Amino acid sequence: MTSSTWSRMVTRGRRFESGRPDSERVSTGQSLWKPLFCVHGGSSRSSTPLIDPLTRRVTDMALLDLTKLTTDLSSTWAGYLRDWDRTLRAGNYPETTRYNYLLAAAQLARYLAEHSPDPDAVDAAKDPTEVTRGHAEAFQAWMIETRSPSTALNKHKGLQQFFKWLLAEEDIDRSPMDRVRQPKTPQKLIPIIQTRTRRSSSTPARARPSRSCATRRSFACTTTRERGCRRSATCCSTMWT
Repeated sequence: MTSSTWSRMVTRGRRFESGRPDSERVSTGQSLWKPLFCVHGGSSRSSTPLIDPLTRRVTDMALLDLTKLTTDLSSTWAGYLRDWDRTLRAGNYPETTRYNYLLAAAQLARYLAEHSPDPDAVDAAKDPTEVTRGHAEAFQAWMIETRSPSTALNKHKGLQQFFKWLLAEEDIDRSPMDRVRQPKTPQKLIPIIQTRTRRSSSTPARARPSRSCATRRSFACTTTRERGCRRSATCCSTMWT
Protein backbone atom coordinates (compact mmCIF):
# COMPACT_ATOMS: atom_id res chain seq x y z
CA MET A 1 0.00 0.00 0.00
CA THR A 2 1.47 3.34 -1.05
CA SER A 3 1.61 6.41 1.12
CA SER A 4 -0.88 8.30 -1.05
CA THR A 5 -3.45 5.47 -0.72
CA TRP A 6 -2.96 5.41 3.04
CA SER A 7 -3.43 9.18 3.27
CA ARG A 8 -6.71 8.98 1.31
CA MET A 9 -7.99 6.26 3.64
CA VAL A 10 -7.11 8.30 6.68
CA THR A 11 -8.77 11.40 5.23
CA ARG A 12 -11.97 9.49 4.44
CA GLY A 13 -12.01 8.00 7.93
CA ARG A 14 -11.81 11.43 9.54
CA ARG A 15 -14.95 12.56 7.75
CA PHE A 16 -17.04 10.11 9.78
CA GLU A 17 -15.52 10.90 13.16
CA SER A 18 -17.83 12.51 15.70
CA GLY A 19 -17.88 13.44 19.35
CA ARG A 20 -20.17 10.54 20.26
CA PRO A 21 -18.76 7.48 22.06
CA ASP A 22 -17.64 4.47 20.06
CA SER A 23 -20.76 2.48 20.98
CA GLU A 24 -22.99 5.07 19.28
CA ARG A 25 -20.92 5.66 16.17
CA VAL A 26 -22.32 4.41 12.87
CA SER A 27 -20.00 3.54 10.00
CA THR A 28 -20.77 3.88 6.33
CA GLY A 29 -21.62 0.21 5.86
CA GLN A 30 -23.95 0.16 8.83
CA SER A 31 -25.85 3.21 7.61
CA LEU A 32 -26.22 1.57 4.18
CA TRP A 33 -27.61 -1.72 5.50
CA LYS A 34 -29.80 -0.24 8.22
CA PRO A 35 -32.76 0.52 5.90
CA LEU A 36 -32.65 -3.06 4.60
CA PHE A 37 -32.84 -4.48 8.11
CA CYS A 38 -35.76 -2.18 8.86
CA VAL A 39 -37.59 -3.44 5.78
CA HIS A 40 -37.14 -7.10 6.66
CA GLY A 41 -37.82 -6.52 10.32
CA GLY A 42 -41.11 -4.71 9.73
CA SER A 43 -44.51 -6.12 9.04
CA SER A 44 -44.48 -9.41 7.16
CA ARG A 45 -47.80 -8.64 5.49
CA SER A 46 -47.95 -6.12 2.71
CA SER A 47 -50.04 -5.63 -0.40
CA THR A 48 -47.10 -4.06 -2.29
CA PRO A 49 -44.01 -6.16 -3.07
CA LEU A 50 -40.76 -4.65 -1.81
CA ILE A 51 -37.60 -4.53 -3.92
CA ASP A 52 -34.14 -4.97 -2.47
CA PRO A 53 -32.14 -1.84 -3.50
CA LEU A 54 -28.92 -3.86 -3.87
CA THR A 55 -30.02 -7.06 -5.61
CA ARG A 56 -33.05 -5.46 -7.37
CA ARG A 57 -35.11 -8.53 -6.53
CA VAL A 58 -38.59 -8.71 -5.03
CA THR A 59 -38.43 -9.73 -1.40
CA ASP A 60 -40.37 -12.77 -0.29
CA MET A 61 -43.31 -11.09 1.44
CA ALA A 62 -46.89 -12.32 1.65
CA LEU A 63 -49.43 -10.50 -0.49
CA LEU A 64 -52.56 -12.20 0.83
CA ASP A 65 -53.54 -11.64 4.45
CA LEU A 66 -56.74 -13.60 4.91
CA THR A 67 -57.25 -12.40 8.48
CA LYS A 68 -57.10 -8.78 7.41
CA LEU A 69 -59.24 -9.50 4.36
CA THR A 70 -62.06 -11.00 6.40
CA THR A 71 -62.11 -8.28 9.06
CA ASP A 72 -65.62 -6.99 9.92
CA LEU A 73 -67.23 -9.86 8.01
CA SER A 74 -69.65 -12.32 9.53
CA SER A 75 -68.31 -15.62 10.77
CA THR A 76 -70.20 -17.43 7.99
CA TRP A 77 -68.66 -15.28 5.24
CA ALA A 78 -65.19 -15.60 6.79
CA GLY A 79 -65.52 -19.38 7.04
CA TYR A 80 -66.55 -19.73 3.41
CA LEU A 81 -63.66 -17.53 2.26
CA ARG A 82 -61.16 -19.57 4.26
CA ASP A 83 -62.48 -22.80 2.78
CA TRP A 84 -62.37 -21.35 -0.71
CA ASP A 85 -58.81 -20.14 -0.21
CA ARG A 86 -57.82 -23.66 0.84
CA THR A 87 -59.38 -25.04 -2.35
CA LEU A 88 -57.55 -22.46 -4.48
CA ARG A 89 -54.24 -23.27 -2.79
CA ALA A 90 -54.84 -26.97 -3.42
CA GLY A 91 -55.42 -26.13 -7.08
CA ASN A 92 -52.04 -24.33 -7.22
CA TYR A 93 -53.57 -20.96 -8.08
CA PRO A 94 -51.13 -18.01 -7.98
CA GLU A 95 -51.28 -15.79 -4.95
CA THR A 96 -52.30 -12.75 -7.00
CA THR A 97 -55.23 -14.68 -8.50
CA ARG A 98 -56.36 -15.87 -5.06
CA TYR A 99 -56.10 -12.34 -3.72
CA ASN A 100 -58.26 -10.90 -6.52
CA TYR A 101 -60.89 -13.62 -6.13
CA LEU A 102 -61.13 -13.33 -2.35
CA LEU A 103 -61.11 -9.54 -2.48
CA ALA A 104 -64.09 -9.50 -4.84
CA ALA A 105 -66.10 -11.74 -2.52
CA ALA A 106 -65.12 -9.75 0.57
CA GLN A 107 -66.08 -6.47 -1.12
CA LEU A 108 -69.47 -7.92 -2.02
CA ALA A 109 -70.06 -8.87 1.61
CA ARG A 110 -69.10 -5.38 2.83
CA TYR A 111 -71.30 -3.76 0.19
CA LEU A 112 -74.30 -5.80 1.30
CA ALA A 113 -73.68 -4.86 4.93
CA GLU A 114 -72.93 -1.15 4.51
CA HIS A 115 -74.04 0.27 1.14
CA SER A 116 -76.86 -1.87 -0.24
CA PRO A 117 -80.30 -0.17 -0.28
CA ASP A 118 -82.13 -3.52 -0.51
CA PRO A 119 -83.89 -4.58 2.71
CA ASP A 120 -83.15 -8.23 1.90
CA ALA A 121 -79.42 -7.55 1.92
CA VAL A 122 -79.22 -8.07 5.69
CA ASP A 123 -79.48 -11.84 5.36
CA ALA A 124 -77.09 -11.89 2.39
CA ALA A 125 -74.54 -9.86 4.39
CA LYS A 126 -74.47 -12.67 6.96
CA ASP A 127 -74.59 -15.70 4.64
CA PRO A 128 -73.26 -15.83 1.04
CA THR A 129 -75.80 -18.52 0.14
CA GLU A 130 -78.52 -15.86 0.46
CA VAL A 131 -77.07 -13.66 -2.30
CA THR A 132 -79.43 -13.14 -5.24
CA ARG A 133 -79.04 -11.89 -8.76
CA GLY A 134 -80.30 -8.45 -7.75
CA HIS A 135 -77.60 -8.16 -5.09
CA ALA A 136 -74.89 -9.05 -7.60
CA GLU A 137 -76.19 -6.57 -10.20
CA ALA A 138 -76.49 -3.79 -7.63
CA PHE A 139 -72.93 -4.44 -6.47
CA GLN A 140 -71.67 -4.41 -10.05
CA ALA A 141 -73.43 -1.12 -10.80
CA TRP A 142 -72.00 0.36 -7.60
CA MET A 143 -68.52 -0.70 -8.70
CA ILE A 144 -68.96 1.03 -12.05
CA GLU A 145 -70.11 4.25 -10.36
CA THR A 146 -67.45 4.35 -7.64
CA ARG A 147 -64.54 2.72 -9.46
CA SER A 148 -64.50 1.97 -13.19
CA PRO A 149 -66.02 -0.50 -15.69
CA SER A 150 -62.75 -2.43 -15.89
CA THR A 151 -62.70 -2.86 -12.10
CA ALA A 152 -66.33 -4.00 -12.17
CA LEU A 153 -65.43 -6.56 -14.84
CA ASN A 154 -62.63 -7.86 -12.63
CA LYS A 155 -65.05 -8.26 -9.70
CA HIS A 156 -67.58 -9.94 -11.98
CA LYS A 157 -65.09 -12.65 -12.92
CA GLY A 158 -64.06 -13.18 -9.31
CA LEU A 159 -67.64 -13.56 -8.13
CA GLN A 160 -68.33 -16.02 -10.94
CA GLN A 161 -65.59 -18.26 -9.59
CA PHE A 162 -66.79 -17.87 -6.00
CA PHE A 163 -70.39 -18.88 -6.66
CA LYS A 164 -69.22 -21.59 -9.04
CA TRP A 165 -67.29 -23.06 -6.09
CA LEU A 166 -70.38 -22.77 -3.85
CA LEU A 167 -72.38 -24.60 -6.51
CA ALA A 168 -69.78 -27.36 -6.68
CA GLU A 169 -69.91 -27.66 -2.88
CA GLU A 170 -73.71 -28.07 -3.18
CA ASP A 171 -74.31 -25.12 -0.84
CA ILE A 172 -76.49 -23.39 -3.46
CA ASP A 173 -78.75 -24.74 -6.19
CA ARG A 174 -78.00 -22.07 -8.75
CA SER A 175 -75.37 -19.39 -9.09
CA PRO A 176 -76.72 -15.82 -8.86
CA MET A 177 -74.12 -14.81 -11.48
CA ASP A 178 -75.63 -17.00 -14.22
CA ARG A 179 -77.75 -14.26 -15.79
CA VAL A 180 -75.65 -11.26 -14.74
CA ARG A 181 -74.05 -9.76 -17.82
CA GLN A 182 -70.49 -8.57 -17.88
CA PRO A 183 -70.07 -4.78 -17.87
CA LYS A 184 -69.00 -3.23 -21.12
CA THR A 185 -65.63 -1.57 -20.97
CA PRO A 186 -65.15 1.36 -23.37
CA GLN A 187 -62.27 1.03 -25.78
CA LYS A 188 -59.87 3.95 -25.79
CA LEU A 189 -58.71 4.66 -29.33
CA ILE A 190 -55.26 6.13 -29.69
CA PRO A 191 -55.17 8.75 -32.49
CA ILE A 192 -52.55 8.14 -35.16
CA ILE A 193 -51.13 11.28 -36.74
CA GLN A 194 -50.73 10.84 -40.49
CA THR A 195 -47.99 12.51 -42.53
CA ARG A 196 -50.37 14.95 -44.22
CA THR A 197 -52.00 15.87 -40.93
CA ARG A 198 -48.63 16.45 -39.34
CA ARG A 199 -47.59 18.82 -42.14
CA SER A 200 -50.86 20.72 -41.99
CA SER A 201 -50.62 21.15 -38.21
CA SER A 202 -47.09 22.54 -38.43
CA THR A 203 -45.87 25.64 -40.23
CA PRO A 204 -46.87 25.40 -43.91
CA ALA A 205 -44.03 24.95 -46.34
CA ARG A 206 -43.18 27.64 -48.89
CA ALA A 207 -45.24 27.17 -52.01
CA ARG A 208 -43.32 26.95 -55.25
CA PRO A 209 -44.87 27.73 -58.64
CA SER A 210 -45.10 24.77 -60.97
CA ARG A 211 -42.90 24.89 -64.03
CA SER A 212 -42.89 22.82 -67.15
CA CYS A 213 -39.90 20.83 -68.30
CA ALA A 214 -38.95 23.35 -71.02
CA THR A 215 -39.19 26.23 -68.56
CA ARG A 216 -36.90 24.49 -66.07
CA ARG A 217 -34.29 23.79 -68.80
CA SER A 218 -34.39 27.39 -69.96
CA PHE A 219 -34.01 28.63 -66.37
CA ALA A 220 -31.05 26.31 -65.81
CA CYS A 221 -29.28 27.46 -68.99
CA THR A 222 -29.80 31.14 -68.16
CA THR A 223 -28.43 30.69 -64.68
CA THR A 224 -25.46 28.77 -66.01
CA ARG A 225 -24.56 31.54 -68.49
CA GLU A 226 -24.84 34.24 -65.82
CA ARG A 227 -22.65 32.40 -63.29
CA GLY A 228 -20.16 31.19 -65.85
CA CYS A 229 -19.20 27.67 -66.81
CA ARG A 230 -17.24 25.77 -69.39
CA ARG A 231 -17.96 26.55 -73.00
CA SER A 232 -18.72 22.91 -73.85
CA ALA A 233 -21.39 22.72 -71.15
CA THR A 234 -23.00 25.95 -72.32
CA CYS A 235 -23.11 24.78 -75.92
CA CYS A 236 -24.67 21.51 -74.87
CA SER A 237 -27.38 23.29 -72.87
CA THR A 238 -28.08 25.69 -75.75
CA MET A 239 -28.45 22.78 -78.16
CA TRP A 240 -31.07 21.12 -75.94
CA THR A 241 -33.08 24.33 -75.53
